[in-house]
Amino acid sequence: MQVNRLLIIKEGFIMSGIKHWYGVVVGFLLLSHYATAADIVNNVVVDFGNVILPVGQAKNVSDYFSQNQKDINLPSPRPAGEGNYNEISWKAMDASYREGADNSYLFELPGISGISLRIQPQNPSPGVVTFGLVKSGEVSGAGSFGLSVPVFERIVTEKNKVGVILNTTKTQFMLRGNVTVPGCEFAEQNILVEMPQISRLQLEQTAVGEPVGGGKTVNVGFRCAAQKNEFSLRFSQGNNVSGLSHLLPAMMDEGGGQSGVGFLVKVGQQEQTADWGGNESIRITLDANQQQIPLKIYYSRDGTRISEGHISAKGMISLNYP
Repeated sequence: MQVNRLLIIKEGFIMSGIKHWYGVVVGFLLLSHYATAADIVNNVVVDFGNVILPVGQAKNVSDYFSQNQKDINLPSPRPAGEGNYNEISWKAMDASYREGADNSYLFELPGISGISLRIQPQNPSPGVVTFGLVKSGEVSGAGSFGLSVPVFERIVTEKNKVGVILNTTKTQFMLRGNVTVPGCEFAEQNILVEMPQISRLQLEQTAVGEPVGGGKTVNVGFRCAAQKNEFSLRFSQGNNVSGLSHLLPAMMDEGGGQSGVGFLVKVGQQEQTADWGGNESIRITLDANQQQIPLKIYYSRDGTRISEGHISAKGMISLNYP
């Protein structure tokens, strides 16, 4: 997979464009029931539809990243007669659940590690249930989930004034949906880097294509929905007037002419030089918790006449990952 970033260097100006993921969840509630003289059983299918896990979602079993509906009103029990009363209880029918905070239940989704279904039956209004998806661990896998057998049950027992059971209403829940793990995205929309001023003499005293001065370091932040540490970077731009593929050419802000100056971009701790011709990728390995890529930017000259004034350069960085 790949995400792209537009870099603009303007006397040290870098700008990036990224794509953001937005997920809209549309759910529906399907009810059917059958009845006997003493029982009513309602089968409820809760469909989450297509859900996209936000890349920056924190691991927190109380923080929903998707809800079918905020609240779902269940069918009311039969009207109680004079002196009759109702008792409401909840039962988890799937053995793979565990209890969470606030009297909630957590169910692991089959085939999708790190994402759980959270059910909150205890709401202020009797018969109101909240369903949601939470990030419960490191995510791996993605796709459809379907729990073909009921996983949860609400039981309403109607009793008379002396405690004799008159009838029972059961509501059983089955769930389905599709979860997409989008991958990685850059952390910020724009990154501005102001390069220090440099003199014409400093540039002329340095060989063509070589770094001038101490350079400036920029940390390019990103985040991934699932843990990744192997990446490759590809660099490209469409204005290589110098013929030096490792040099990102800078143009004059006034008039747009050649400046005789460009920028060298070094990647990672080993300071591998970016190839702006798009021919070579740079492979990097990051620590598990490292979510930024260090770039070091230097001035350089391309061998043509150096013009004084404000300059800027534009290029594209693509972040590739498995």
